[in-house]
Amino acid sequence: MIRDAATCDTSNCMAIYLEPDDLPEEQTFESALSEAGWQLGTDGHTCPACSNGQGPVLERGECPRCCGSTVDLPAGSTCHYCRHVQPYPAGIDSPIGAEIRTLGDPGRGLDPMPPHPRGM
Repeated sequence: MIRDAATCDTSNCMAIYLEPDDLPEEQTFESALSEAGWQLGTDGHTCPACSNGQGPVLERGECPRCCGSTVDLPAGSTCHYCRHVQPYPAGIDSPIGAEIRTLGDPGRGLDPMPPHPRGM
């Protein structure tokens, strides 16, 4: 299967968007790209992370919007860069949910997002 793809044109950004396998026949790649938060300007494509000041994407992973690295949090798999949250499939609890609830000061809670890989 051949799929369309877009790359971020921001300097040093490794973000890529791959056309979803399940893209409806009537939906265009450009509309799917836009729905994923990508922007097209005079200087090319800009990924959601760079558009929101969280980029460039420096480490590839499993984010469906920018292919950035992710971390498993109770709400779902969360991108370090564009902050997209991919919920866990129905019937599957967070792989770390029980651990998160038992760590730290019970009254304070934990930070919802671990530190950004670049220290931001």
